Amino acid sequence: MSSGYEIFVATTPAEIGDHDNDGVPDLMIKFGRAAVQDIVSVDDSFSLTLTGSLFDGTPFEATDRIRVISEGKAHVNQGDSSSIQY
Repeated sequence: MSSGYEIFVATTPAEIGDHDNDGVPDLMIKFGRAAVQDIVSVDDSFSLTLTGSLFDGTPFEATDRIRVISEGKAHVNQGDSSSIQY
């Protein structure tokens, strides 16, 4: 995948919860599937940076390395984001 693309987060659904079962609240956000599919392929691995601001205007930025998986693939261990079942 090439760098420098910008995709906006869908305003809903956004959900705060402990999605990886580590005891720390996580913010789950969604992106429009068509916009993402235009620039990534299954098994792509790349650095993703999210930027934005909180309701009070405080800016934030977070970066993580992610890997694209096929729809329908599941985590063997829900607490381990690298445990993909094929």
